[in-house]
Amino acid sequence: MKGLELHRKGRIFYVKGEAVLMRILALMFAIEIVMVVTASAQPLVLVSGKYAEPHASLLEELGARIQWTTLDQLAGGVGLEAARMVLLAHTERPIPEPAEKRLENFVRNGGILFLELTPFPTGKLAPPAPYQFVADWAPDLELTKIDDPLFAHVPAKQKVWRYGAWGSGIFVVDEAFILARWIFPPERTFAQQPSEAFRKQPAAIAMWKLGKGHVIFVGAATALINSTRPLARALHIALLGEENLPIIQLTKHVEVPVKIAQSARGLTTQTVGVFREPKFPRIGLPDDVTPEFIASALQKRGISVTFLSASDLASPDKLNAQKINTLVLSYGPTVPLDALPNIKRFLAEGGGLVSPAGIPLSVPVKRSAEQGAWEAVITAQEANTGVVMVLFRHMLPFAKAYKVRKQPKYCIVLRPDLLPNLPKLWHLSGGQWSVVPVVDGSQHLAEPILASISEDGDVLALPLIFAYRFRQYPCARIVALGFWGESHPWSRKAWKYAEAAIVDMIRLAMRRDYIAIRDLMSDQPCYLPNEKVTLTAELVCPVDTLAICKLLIRERESGKVEYRAERKIAVKGGELQTLTFE
Repeated sequence: MKGLELHRKGRIFYVKGEAVLMRILALMFAIEIVMVVTASAQPLVLVSGKYAEPHASLLEELGARIQWTTLDQLAGGVGLEAARMVLLAHTERPIPEPAEKRLENFVRNGGILFLELTPFPTGKLAPPAPYQFVADWAPDLELTKIDDPLFAHVPAKQKVWRYGAWGSGIFVVDEAFILARWIFPPERTFAQQPSEAFRKQPAAIAMWKLGKGHVIFVGAATALINSTRPLARALHIALLGEENLPIIQLTKHVEVPVKIAQSARGLTTQTVGVFREPKFPRIGLPDDVTPEFIASALQKRGISVTFLSASDLASPDKLNAQKINTLVLSYGPTVPLDALPNIKRFLAEGGGLVSPAGIPLSVPVKRSAEQGAWEAVITAQEANTGVVMVLFRHMLPFAKAYKVRKQPKYCIVLRPDLLPNLPKLWHLSGGQWSVVPVVDGSQHLAEPILASISEDGDVLALPLIFAYRFRQYPCARIVALGFWGESHPWSRKAWKYAEAAIVDMIRLAMRRDYIAIRDLMSDQPCYLPNEKVTLTAELVCPVDTLAICKLLIRERESGKVEYRAERKIAVKGGELQTLTFE
């Protein structure tokens, strides 16, 4: 079967050319994710050691800045003046005396020294009480002081953590230093039997004060073991302070619960809301792509436009699906941090969203208290991994984002029926980013409209994605335009079709009457000759409409239509309708 044509009131929805489309889609999962982060005011952590890489990833996800170092560099004091924490995870050699003195001064002045597995602290860095370290195959660990502030972010106050891997411990006389111990749960079977030394339950986590700072010793390779990775994350949040970690603050903004509309039958507005805020930072867009130019292009085609300020975006009275059909983020991926909860509500109500550059909403900004200027929550040239992960997990219906590995040369339109006023070949090179939507049911609910091509003919990305019927937002529509830089389809400097491109793309998000084919199923996996075949399709649309559905069965090689059937069905807004062909 090569195609299913779905007619609705004279408009045709095609599902065809699946083999070509799937080859292009397959590229989305083979292209490396690339994120570029620049220096900013987040806490700086110096990391080193064989097992430090997982910690570095966790810390970056939280919004900390990472700087790799060596024991020799620490001996020279490199980076210590600006650092908040130094993390050494299995350095495989002791801390040299010059580095030890530098780290002692660092901790005494208020720094945090995080030592995992090895090296063992010595001299002034060691516990101020009799102690002994052990290292071997370790059992499980138990948090003995679960109410300690260090464990404030431990999920569900979990006390016992499965481990069973190489670890170390410390016997220390002063119980005040001990926060967790190694334990042998009686019901636990270990694949490799832990060392007998751990039956005496040395400390698995210990912390002591030195001057204004702290030394924390962790005997488990926490971030390296999947079962204890949440514990490592909780430790980092507590040590650095959640108020200093912008990703934690961002999460609080976007994990707000929203009421999800299943139907858009009561929504009639056709007004487009164009974001406009004086001196708001623009990223990824040419200077001539302004809110005024976008509004002018729409108004010339008879589309109603209203400008929305940063405060308007954050106000449910100003931005809601009853008043605004589609929101256009006219500054690229930059968005006011305080507006994110209301934009999430807007999508849940059935609003449309158009993002014209990069990854949607991936650069949240806020006003500085001192000067009133807009500052990035995390300063990023393009996108920050931690921000994107939080947005995809709590707000945006996307599974992943990717950037091209090499420079595109031009673009090919895959769905010219959806961009009727634009040429099929674009000599534009800015199509660098793409997202992979998570939709409810069929893959055909996500339409890759454009493919960016390299000079030697490779398909690099799908920089224009239109998707609807999301799992999170059944009535929302999102147009994600992943262009970046001056060669942009909305720019008059780039080509003569700028206004037409703006209008065609925004109109995609304005329509609410898209019929989603959630699935097409057969009653059996295969059939005998002349056996009856039953095919069932599930249709859903946010609004009431009449669907005229045509089923075409084609011969695989020639494409000749071997069977055709037609059905009419009334689709009620938000309700699944089942359609059967026999």
